[in-house]
Amino acid sequence: MVTLKLTVDIGIDIPRNVGSINRKIRSFSKEDIPGILESVAAKIKAESKKQYVNEILESLSPEEYIQWDLSFFGNIHPGVFADVSVLLDKWDDVYGVEYIQPFGVPYRVFSADDNVSVRYEKF
Repeated sequence: MVTLKLTVDIGIDIPRNVGSINRKIRSFSKEDIPGILESVAAKIKAESKKQYVNEILESLSPEEYIQWDLSFFGNIHPGVFADVSVLLDKWDDVYGVEYIQPFGVPYRVFSADDNVSVRYEKF
């Protein structure tokens, strides 16, 4: 298995029609989770088509595969992000998820190396 890092910028990579804007602040609710997941899938698909990924795939044996270690950057409600993380944990091509708030410290939500499927750290 080869793990590649991929950053999802919540403000850029998630389309403007997902979420709502109140007083110039963009927020997400549970109804936005399918749109967030679609955006993540599109970002992974786009990255998978890049030349460097194809070169890595050509060098792998048939038993090996690529997994993505996702970093989410931006502001999102912890409850919504927790639900997104639980769903991403079920994706075969996702190795792990971390959350980075602007001007904050990254929080590792889960990775394939964890003994439990999803582990939440304090937000």
